[in-house]
Amino acid sequence: MEARTRCLEIFGAAVQAALAIDARRLEGDPAPPCEPFLAGAREALCLGREALGVVLERVEGMDSAFAERVGDAAFMGRFALKQLDGELEQVPSSERWEVARRVDKTRRGLLRSLRNAEVLMCRLFDLPPLSTYHYDEVAVALETRAAYHSLQRGAARTHGPDLWENLRVASNSLAKLAGRDAYQALRIYDRRTLHELRRRMRELITAHSRGEKDAQGASWVLGEYHNFVEIAQEVNKRPELIEHDRVVLTRLQRDW
Repeated sequence: MEARTRCLEIFGAAVQAALAIDARRLEGDPAPPCEPFLAGAREALCLGREALGVVLERVEGMDSAFAERVGDAAFMGRFALKQLDGELEQVPSSERWEVARRVDKTRRGLLRSLRNAEVLMCRLFDLPPLSTYHYDEVAVALETRAAYHSLQRGAARTHGPDLWENLRVASNSLAKLAGRDAYQALRIYDRRTLHELRRRMRELITAHSRGEKDAQGASWVLGEYHNFVEIAQEVNKRPELIEHDRVVLTRLQRDW
């Protein structure tokens, strides 16, 4: 019982450390120093590796296929966290946006690694979920998916014969995305890309209204916009959404 309690305590501390990671403050001007964000992310990774290590110790020697699954999840989680730590070490603290992106990625990766091991561990030890953070993450992911699907519908109207009308429609679709409640939950890299696309589109549209028609520049930024829209649909591959959709489909099949 003491070993189990220690395992749960360390796991809980690791989850809280991961949830405390918030790189959004690095988006402000002036931005705070990057070093504390990198240090906080590394500390959270350290707690995560410790928690997963305790899980490995806990299942060692258990003679069951399910215990082996728990151990595999913990092992793979530790491996993923080691890779994230290596990425953080390579980021220059002077590169604010790269630091923000990597720290944001660390938060997501750490929570997923902990979640994968937690689900199996709780089933093995017949325990209730350690926390409800996963439901919050799923809710955010669902809002993000809805926002990106709305963006995709807007992008479908940007293939008309008038280049500048296409650019205006694209700009409006990005403005609508930025105005959604889900905007702050988007990945930092996506928000940064969206902000840059909107800025360039505004400049081109303003110049066009003055008679300065940079058709090549407009075509380029529209191409980048369509690339962004396509990449944004990768949201469907997020593990929390895959799990959510699987559960929903299973229930539908059962109730049919």
